[in-house]
Amino acid sequence: MGNEIVVNDKRSDMMPPEPATTPAIQMLRMVEKVMMVPDIPIERIEMAIKMKNDMENRDYEKLFYADLAAMQVELPRVIESKKAHNSSYAPLEDINDTIRPAMQKWGFAVTFRVTQPGGAIQVETILSHKAGHHINTVITLPPDTSGSKNGTQAVGSSISYGKRYGISALLNISTGDDTDGYAAGRKDTQTNSPTELSSKALDWVAMLEEQRTEKDLLDCFTTGWASLKGDGAGREAFMKAKDAAKARVAK
Repeated sequence: MGNEIVVNDKRSDMMPPEPATTPAIQMLRMVEKVMMVPDIPIERIEMAIKMKNDMENRDYEKLFYADLAAMQVELPRVIESKKAHNSSYAPLEDINDTIRPAMQKWGFAVTFRVTQPGGAIQVETILSHKAGHHINTVITLPPDTSGSKNGTQAVGSSISYGKRYGISALLNISTGDDTDGYAAGRKDTQTNSPTELSSKALDWVAMLEEQRTEKDLLDCFTTGWASLKGDGAGREAFMKAKDAAKARVAK
């Protein structure tokens, strides 16, 4: 009995599993080995560390977009509960309250940076992920001097607007038509009367302008075109923006 071999020892099920080996872990082990080599040139150590960091950043980026795609499925439509300039819009506090549960579940956070270059109001929206990757978008606006706003109120109104549109652009939040004074104008081809673009169309045009490669541009256009179904004016502007972005990326 002393030489008996136990093939399916149930006690082995209690042993902790081996840690998963990813390219980043493999690279870390390689860096550790490199650093143990005597008299190795500092340039090689720096190169190995850079390769490890690049590999980790790619892994973090993949996790970011996987969780972003999963979260967007759960984001509900934000109700336009306020009126301004004869139109409806979703206030910032409603957007925050609506997206907060999904953001917390998937490990995302939104922060802002506000600057005033040349008297304009520049709002940078940053979407960060628990893994460390982040993306951002920047909206530049004039102070909103409409109505009877004083200087401070004009700046505050533009900052609020920039935050709302920054969040909506990064998360592709649908809030319906929000054309409270900043919508891009166009001429209708049949009536020759001015027509304003929907906020969704403006958001997709802004997202096109953020793309830096042809693949990213194509992916953005495909998704945006489907999202703008039934919006003739929006699709027309989106198509023109795509052509302009394609020419820019091709340079």
